[in-house]
Amino acid sequence: MTVIVSARINDGVVMAADGAGSMGSGQVYAHANKIANPCDELPVGAMSTEAGGIGNGFAETLLKDLRRQDREVASSGLWSM
Repeated sequence: MTVIVSARINDGVVMAADGAGSMGSGQVYAHANKIANPCDELPVGAMSTEAGGIGNGFAETLLKDLRRQDREVASSGLWSM
């Protein structure tokens, strides 16, 4: 079971989730991160539920890869925010 909560406050949104995660094998991981910021430059948050996997990877890992690629493109000077 996954518990995810969000609350709107004056200055933004607060997001919280439990820390257990599992994949298709049923193995439970006690330190899963179900909340991630996919882009360092924007106030955007992503939350994952259920098994937390997309294909063969955890959603958290895929979001970290996206953020790393975003940094590489930004540092190359191809675009800027």
